[in-house]
Amino acid sequence: MAGTLNYKSTSRLMQGDLFQEAREYEPEEISETKVCKTCRQDLPFSSYRSHSGAGHLKGYCNDCLKHHKDVRDRLREENPYPEEGYTCPICEKTEEQLGTASGLKRRAFCLDHNHESETFRAYLCMRCNTSAGLLEEDESRVLRLYKYLRKHNDGH
Repeated sequence: MAGTLNYKSTSRLMQGDLFQEAREYEPEEISETKVCKTCRQDLPFSSYRSHSGAGHLKGYCNDCLKHHKDVRDRLREENPYPEEGYTCPICEKTEEQLGTASGLKRRAFCLDHNHESETFRAYLCMRCNTSAGLLEEDESRVLRLYKYLRKHNDGH
């Protein structure tokens, strides 16, 4: 095949090199709007903040980001950071066991809340809070993960 790239001989392969012909886009094909993950409104790019250094826009519009920040601030005020000796209710690790992320001024526990009802649940460690979010707080996914781990853990 003519024009086939040999990746072993190419010191740096660019994504555009993978395509044999470039597609030309008409101006009307390029969207100047984005749908917010929270409010589902199709809004102009100016309604979004950019991810610092990532080269793309956040998935949530500025209004939804502000509302979410206000909810977190209110919940933090109503539910102060846990006292010394507190353990994450999921992994049962203490702040001392968790440490801080690379010496950053980040606390070991973060506020977990229900995004629908905007109510406080608990303070979780960052890993457990992230895990719950990645599983979309879906109990059936958590149960399937549990069953999967039980099946494939070879009795350990």
